Amino acid sequence: MIAANNGSLEKVRDLIEAKADVNLQDKYGQTALIYASFGGYLDVVEFLLKNNADMNMQTKYGQTALMKAAFTNSHHIVNALVAKKADVDLQATDGRTALMIAGMANNLKVVEFLHDTGSANVNAQDTNGLTAAMLAAENGCFMVVTYLAKVGANMHIKDLHGRSLFDVVDKTSGQSQAVTRKKLEQAVAKGIRLAKEVEAAREAEEAEAEKQRERERERENALLAN
Repeated sequence: MIAANNGSLEKVRDLIEAKADVNLQDKYGQTALIYASFGGYLDVVEFLLKNNADMNMQTKYGQTALMKAAFTNSHHIVNALVAKKADVDLQATDGRTALMIAGMANNLKVVEFLHDTGSANVNAQDTNGLTAAMLAAENGCFMVVTYLAKVGANMHIKDLHGRSLFDVVDKTSGQSQAVTRKKLEQAVAKGIRLAKEVEAAREAEEAEAEKQRERERERENALLAN
């Protein structure tokens, strides 16, 4: 664990060759993989994974290696873990997933990867009923909100206190509630507009593909007729 936390691949290798337990947990439930993931040491992470490190082990607070990497915006670590099929929807004791953690930290690229490649659930709720979009809004991460709206996240879910996305908008920026709410509304509207543009482009592409198939059928029929 100490070697992994320090990013010392050589020492990690020596210890594993000496039969060190790669999945041993400390009193907080952290493993060598969790330490390496939090530190951003890709070479150590990859070596641990090759030696059967459990990607889904959780700390006493339910945190995983993926959650740690999502929080620190370590794209390369997130990529490595998702490629090995880490469970992207595991929840910590507060109910938060890696995607939620990345979103509230404004780590947009990680959020995109977790959804686009990892198929993470964008509508999962934490123990207070908050979604990734709500947590992002609460922390003023409006680009994350736009992306989540674009990929179809439910913007109408309410938390356990009956609050909507627009009720938990950023209160720490120093701006008035009216100003931050307006920014949130614009972020959601932009995401929905982008989603419609993507859908329209997809439909146009499918229509063109169908036209091409029809032209090919006509050519085949013409050849058969001759």
